[in-house]
Amino acid sequence: MFKSSPTTVDTPKAERSPLLLTSGSENHTAPKVVVEQPVNLYAGDSKSVTEYHEFEGRGHSLTIDEDWDDVANVTLQWLSSKGF
Repeated sequence: MFKSSPTTVDTPKAERSPLLLTSGSENHTAPKVVVEQPVNLYAGDSKSVTEYHEFEGRGHSLTIDEDWDDVANVTLQWLSSKGF
């Protein structure tokens, strides 16, 4: 990774908004093991909130599949719990 690149993300940055990464338990495109890598990377030594939520029985297209509103509601509740 090039540290001088304008697209470089400072993942362990101490101050940033909360980050929620999501996946479905049946997601074969980006399975849990793949999504957990950026969760761990962003969490690092950061004091900022970084969390993972898995939707049981769901696939990759969480926001366009049937019951997409469950994903929206979980996300809204999570944001609310973080003061947003």
